[in-house]
Amino acid sequence: MHDVNDTGFKLVLGRSDWRNQFGVEGTASGDGGADVVYDTEDRCATLRPLVERVPNRPAEPALTPSARTSAARDRHGSWYWIDPNVPTRIVVRNAGDETVATFWPQSEKGNEISSGGLEEGAFRPTDSGTPSESPSLGTLTITTDHRLVVAAQSPDQLLVFDLHAGGPPQRISWFGEAPFAPLDATPRPDDGLYLLERPENEDPRLWALDRTFRPIGWGRSATPRSPFRPTDAGSRGGEPGSPPFSPTPPVLPSDLRPQVIEALPGDWLLVLGEDDTLHVLRLVQGEHGGATASRYQSVDTDPPEEGPVNLADILRPEDQDNGVDWSSWSAHDMGFVPGAPGVTEVLQGTLYVVGTDGNQAYALRLAGDADTVNLEVKPTYLPLRGFSGKGLVEADGTVYYDLTDRWLPLRAQRNPRLVDRGQVESERFDSEIVGCTWHRLFVDACIPPDTAVRVESRASDHLDRLSDQPWQREPDLYQRDTGAEIPYYEAFPETDSDREGRGTWELLLQHAEGRYLELRLTLEGSGRASPRLHALRVYFPRFSYLEEYMPDVYQENEASAQFVERFLANAEGMLTDMEGKIAQVKALFDVRTVPDEYLDWLATWFGASFDPALDTRRKRLFLDHAVELFNQRGTLAGLARMLMLVLDPCADEFLFTSAGVADAVGRPRDATERTARRESVRLVEQFAARDVSRAAVGDARVPEQPTQVRVDEPWTPEKGADTLHRRFRTFLDRERYDTPSDREAVWGERPSFPPLLPSPDDEHADQKRADWRVFVRRVIDGPYAPIDAGTVRPGIGDRADTVTRRFRAFLARRYATTDRLPAPFREEGGRFDAIQLPDTLPSGTALQDWIQFVGTALPVHRAAHRFRVLVPVDPDADEAAQRQRLKIARRVVETQKPAHTAFEVLPYWAAFRVGTVRTGLDTVLGKGSRYSPLLLGDGALAEETVGAAHPGHVDDRRVVGRDAADAPRPL
Repeated sequence: MHDVNDTGFKLVLGRSDWRNQFGVEGTASGDGGADVVYDTEDRCATLRPLVERVPNRPAEPALTPSARTSAARDRHGSWYWIDPNVPTRIVVRNAGDETVATFWPQSEKGNEISSGGLEEGAFRPTDSGTPSESPSLGTLTITTDHRLVVAAQSPDQLLVFDLHAGGPPQRISWFGEAPFAPLDATPRPDDGLYLLERPENEDPRLWALDRTFRPIGWGRSATPRSPFRPTDAGSRGGEPGSPPFSPTPPVLPSDLRPQVIEALPGDWLLVLGEDDTLHVLRLVQGEHGGATASRYQSVDTDPPEEGPVNLADILRPEDQDNGVDWSSWSAHDMGFVPGAPGVTEVLQGTLYVVGTDGNQAYALRLAGDADTVNLEVKPTYLPLRGFSGKGLVEADGTVYYDLTDRWLPLRAQRNPRLVDRGQVESERFDSEIVGCTWHRLFVDACIPPDTAVRVESRASDHLDRLSDQPWQREPDLYQRDTGAEIPYYEAFPETDSDREGRGTWELLLQHAEGRYLELRLTLEGSGRASPRLHALRVYFPRFSYLEEYMPDVYQENEASAQFVERFLANAEGMLTDMEGKIAQVKALFDVRTVPDEYLDWLATWFGASFDPALDTRRKRLFLDHAVELFNQRGTLAGLARMLMLVLDPCADEFLFTSAGVADAVGRPRDATERTARRESVRLVEQFAARDVSRAAVGDARVPEQPTQVRVDEPWTPEKGADTLHRRFRTFLDRERYDTPSDREAVWGERPSFPPLLPSPDDEHADQKRADWRVFVRRVIDGPYAPIDAGTVRPGIGDRADTVTRRFRAFLARRYATTDRLPAPFREEGGRFDAIQLPDTLPSGTALQDWIQFVGTALPVHRAAHRFRVLVPVDPDADEAAQRQRLKIARRVVETQKPAHTAFEVLPYWAAFRVGTVRTGLDTVLGKGSRYSPLLLGDGALAEETVGAAHPGHVDDRRVVGRDAADAPRPL
């Protein structure tokens, strides 16, 4: 890249550039030489942080391995651990009331929990027995399918508790004749667990168990029967009558003496040995003798060298002497928090380690591929307050430690400690120009007060003489007020650019002349703060105003010429910035490159102004599709897209695809896309929904009342008017009036169905109009628009003329000439404009014409040019937020709708309603009103249900019969 003066630059950006050009490696506090390191999180070169270690007080005892007892947390926040004083007892700390009680076994009266004294959601007794009958518990963990698995000895078995369904544990006997000595367990990411056992005087064994608790890698050909069995299934080692079977666990490295294990994503495993060595293993499988075999493959760990690493060597800085004896440090436990792997990485996360001193934890960044895993110390101070030593437990991306019977999250305290000074030298920069005058140095950096960056340079036209040149001090860096020198480029986000010392720093190189250039950077800090260098740019060759624009007389004296050139460089720097922005003005017209502050200005080129509800990302999306939106303005698709652009916080390019607006305009779409956009705005045209209830399309303004449902056969025009009159009289006599005299007092002796709604001026208007409406709804097939008889008489108002004109136009379009009109509609004079609305129901063809007019044509006319906008709102949000959302939608529709239309904006909730159910993707309607238990191999899921009842103590969802309908949503 070159500026307007054709001056280019050499760029140093990113970890690889800083490593290759300046030799800056990753953060490693134990190598003893690199005082300038690369911070992979902030992506900058900085002074090396020091690992803070607070020494033990004399009265504080060291933790012992016996203090570490297995612990785990379930998905609801309840904690389980083995009682260190009673190794046959499992203790639970309930998430709801924070009470501590015995989870298993429930035997002692003092600890027994009665179901009557428990609140909803608390734990109930799971088993009975006495402590003497209970096995000695070695380790426990909770699998990803919410099962508490406890490894026990005497008898050797696994206790499996279903934390959702409750009930007593499933007892699974361990197999083989070798003694069972469980030491640690950890859940596998895809169900199942890893189990570490270390019998006395025998080699350690590490098992990988699947979700059915079978060893991974042993197929049917190797184990015709499951190596696990219930405790009541005969002799040890298999089912009754089966041959003894003792599978061999996957092979471990010969020098591995494990004490703690942690599962990593995939088939990776971290193993911490007794000598504080850390091993990274992978479970690999292969075919051997027709059976699937498994083995563990050791992965090289770096730094400091290939092979297992010692944690104390990584944590201990060789040049730090604060009176703390690191030789006595030993690891006690560890926990791992997975992270998102990069492009070239298959494994990434943070490893937390606590020592036997129990004062603090240490964080190490772990990342690697299939061959090598890198470890870097994170300079965070993680104090532990009153650590009891049970261990570190990872749950939901956070590591916890125990304080007696409480579990607290690890929290880093901002207490940085860094080396005071560091220096790095660059590899040579080659300009490929003999006698090149190197121009300027720009550094995107944060240089806080009390810190500094010193720059030295040396240059030569001969590569072999470059190292013989002396280093020469360049001027001090100064911070630019106008930001980076690259047009329309921001080195830091706007929110960070105001921080003191953060921005683009610059200096004019004064001693760098020659083809080759080397730089030496000296970073000076205060011990608590450090310069942080993100990017470095060296410009060359210098565009000299003295040589290009000034007379030769100004170059006759060498000393004055150098002064004039440096003086004119000030003007060159300012003018080059302005000329560069003019040359790159095209960036202001590209949605991808225009700075945020120019977006409103760019919108004025379209004659548009942004709604205040639009953020920067959605403004760019609008500008990118402005022509398309303007072409669709006033259409259903255009209005839907504008609404979703403003209201949808995740609006993206999907809106401008054929499926992006399908939900709002009522077109079908792919099920996956429907799920991704299940909360879109919905537009309902009145004419299209004239015969659909409001709740059916999501309008929840007024809860609909229960209505009568027609159970007999509906009437159609083909059955004739006489049939309708007869059913009308039967309806009045059977359902509306107790005696014939009551009916005659209102309707007369032999009433017939009137085609118009009875006039409000009638003596019994209210009763007649109610009878008419109920009869139409229950008997006539399809809609029937009511026409008030009191408004169709001449002189009553415009509505009479409007309905009559529409009826005349309807007949004129259908018959073209009056000769073809049915006889009931022919008037004297034979003109269409003489036709009147019928006072009595016609028959034959005229009846079909009338029903089609009041059932189709008139409802469409009444609903034309009207629509509803249904906006999704969160029922749990406060009323002010809901009103604001509807206000924004109304503001958008006002500016985007066609001028001749009317609309209303309403909220809707995509939820089930009693009496009016809207089905979704996860809804299945059965064939009948009863569900029977589901039997394996017999029946279908749509017709039957699983027999076991849903556990009532699950607190991450609403449960019918336990939670009130208006209860707040569970977390």
